[in-house]
Amino acid sequence: MLDWVKEPAQGSLDNAFTTWITQLLLPKRLPEAKFDKIINLQEMRAMLADRTIIPWTEQWKAQGLTQGLKQGLKQGRAEGWAEGRAQGEARLLIRSLERKFGSLDNETWAAIYRLDENSLLDCIERLATAQTVDEVLGNP
Repeated sequence: MLDWVKEPAQGSLDNAFTTWITQLLLPKRLPEAKFDKIINLQEMRAMLADRTIIPWTEQWKAQGLTQGLKQGLKQGRAEGWAEGRAQGEARLLIRSLERKFGSLDNETWAAIYRLDENSLLDCIERLATAQTVDEVLGNP
């Protein structure tokens, strides 16, 4: 394509491609990179051949790492909050069960701490009407 575009009859096409690449493509893909004024595609090819691609790839890696860390922190925070809520609900359920039915065995404690947040909420709702610990836990 470069050979075809460098023909004198294709000068306007060369200018259009150069403008598109320098004004739209490169600034969007490489916002931090600085480029010399480029007049035509031949100069662009020479510039890209002269420049080392490594700084660009390192920049992309750094941007990806930063974005990944932000996403990971956000996800970790959300999971931490959910786990904390579930542990609080488990403690509330155990305390309420012990007030209503007396001391619980270790197996019941372990079973309660294995429940997910929605199951814990279901158990807490059943607590008011249940006659036994098994009814609260949904065991027939």
